Amino acid sequence: MLKVDSKINTNFIISSIILILLWIISLFGDSIELSYFSAIFGCIFTLKYISKFFNGSLNPFKFLSIASATLILTTNLSWLLSGLFVYNSFDINIFNFIDKSLNINHQFYIEAILYTLVFSLILFFFSLSKLLIADEKRLYINIFKAVLIKNKIIYTIIILIIILEILLINSNFITIRSFNQEDYQAGIIRWYIPYLGYIFHFHIAIAALLIVKVNYAKHKNFSYLIIIVSILLLSLIFFTRGRFQFLFTYVELLFWYCLFNKKLPTIKNILIITFIILPFAYYIILFGHYIRLTNEYIGDFKNQSLITTIENAQKYINNSVSANNIQDDSFKNLSSRTLLNYPLAKSLELGANQKKYLKGEYLINNLIWSIPRFLYPKKVDFLIAEELIVENFDLIFTDTSDSIHLFSYLEFWYFGLIIYPLILFLYWRFLLFIMKINYYNSLTSIFILSPSLLIFFTLAEGGLLGYFSLARDMLIFSMIFVFINKINKTNNLMEKK
Repeated sequence: MLKVDSKINTNFIISSIILILLWIISLFGDSIELSYFSAIFGCIFTLKYISKFFNGSLNPFKFLSIASATLILTTNLSWLLSGLFVYNSFDINIFNFIDKSLNINHQFYIEAILYTLVFSLILFFFSLSKLLIADEKRLYINIFKAVLIKNKIIYTIIILIIILEILLINSNFITIRSFNQEDYQAGIIRWYIPYLGYIFHFHIAIAALLIVKVNYAKHKNFSYLIIIVSILLLSLIFFTRGRFQFLFTYVELLFWYCLFNKKLPTIKNILIITFIILPFAYYIILFGHYIRLTNEYIGDFKNQSLITTIENAQKYINNSVSANNIQDDSFKNLSSRTLLNYPLAKSLELGANQKKYLKGEYLINNLIWSIPRFLYPKKVDFLIAEELIVENFDLIFTDTSDSIHLFSYLEFWYFGLIIYPLILFLYWRFLLFIMKINYYNSLTSIFILSPSLLIFFTLAEGGLLGYFSLARDMLIFSMIFVFINKINKTNNLMEKK
């Protein structure tokens, strides 16, 4: 059973406080050099802390702690990446870029970073609650039992999922950034579509399990074939979801591998994998942006297969003299897209008379949106995300992060620093409760929980609707299992009579 190392947590808290102080000095000293130093320090200590979840030092299901650490990491890493992209694309420093291109004072952006760091630290304090520890340990013990599952069962499940994924791709159901379903782009989503995500994420988890068990497999070549096909298919599927989800596929694969393996891969294997994946991932990310920029030349995504779209894009890029210009546009897009705290910085810059705090409206509206459409079709009348910002703050954002810490400020001013971490704490307790009220076997637990990695690891990117939808789906699964268990008990009683 894993023991929570209080020394590790204490070091994280001290490092977070030091990081906040460094960013405060950078703000008042208006020092770009210190901002970069602060960001590097933030990346180093959070990566070191996060590695503890991968090497078995900390319970990997302490999702609130992970959410806090990854939010600090992405905040600092995005600052470094933006500085690099801005310099390469515009040959100016990031302060000037924010001032001139984004039309906000760069000091408000640093204030937004400070808000995010304080938010993360408070969330981390909530994650240390003893109310969570027992349930998190129980969840870990249950899921780890999956290593005892026979390989034949794993082969069968993965092969069935591979067949399904190939059928979805060949039938033109999976397209770039969408599913080929009528009215999908209008937000009308068939009931079964969210559960495809469960299958895809479940595929990642059991593929990682097979990687761990491959050394003990009787048919190693067959196992390797299944693993390679799985990774290729998952890469293709999550490539269609966007660059962020594509990259996270490999993080998720590493998470499950380390969980079942109880340690990180060797340094040698990490280096080999990194040298293979990084150039591949870099090209795929740029290629995905090429497709977005050149869709008018390569055809309508909805009326052609995914493979055809990729082939047409590759032909256009290979034959086009403007390919270099597309690459430049990609870097320019990344220059601003990686500034994840831009909406929060813009909100902080507004005068007091320009702000109309939402006071829970975003929270309630997202809760309403999580209600199935057939039960409440009028839920679309309730504004969420960017529409709420336009309505109450007169700001227009496109292609930006719909983050929880942003709306914590838009909802409750600085009181959001306490209110929203508390909401996330209660939310995680609720999910753990759902996982506890029924006895799920390890595979069922993995299936139900696997999509939650994305929302907890990527707190800087996701909005509340994803959280509420996940809780709704888990509750539905729980009710189904309660119903099945009651039927089984009734049948057993009838057989005894």
